[in-house]
Amino acid sequence: MQVLCTDFYGKKRKVDSEQLIDRVSVYGVCIMNGKVLLILDPRTLRWELPGGGVEKDETLRQGLVREFKEEANVSPGPSTFLTEWQEYFFDVVSQQAWRSQRKFYAVKGVDHPDNMLTTSNGEDSSKAEFLALDNLNSLHVSEATKRVIALANSP
Repeated sequence: MQVLCTDFYGKKRKVDSEQLIDRVSVYGVCIMNGKVLLILDPRTLRWELPGGGVEKDETLRQGLVREFKEEANVSPGPSTFLTEWQEYFFDVVSQQAWRSQRKFYAVKGVDHPDNMLTTSNGEDSSKAEFLALDNLNSLHVSEATKRVIALANSP
């Protein structure tokens, strides 16, 4: 059986389901003072939530902390579960297809926001910024990311 995967650039690719690699990913939505923490993806120039794949023998919280440190150079405060969904993703770099279980958490603050990443980490983040919620529609942000941010920002 074939499944339809989407890559970083929105291109659709058909992949045999036997080739899928199962992956759990965790992302954090940190909203402070009417702004949300986002990272700029150097491949797509799209603003994304900090997060990514959970490594073997790592808890979801440990993965979230590691991803925040790698992509934004901050540590997340306490977090609560928001939502999750499954997606089929094709990684153009590794040429691998993933069945990704994406989990999203509302994050209450970060430590040392003045130390946020301002230049590339050499991998998956060009920089991190707190961006005004009111400006998201004028920025390159996916609709899925906007929906998760709206969920985190709802009373």
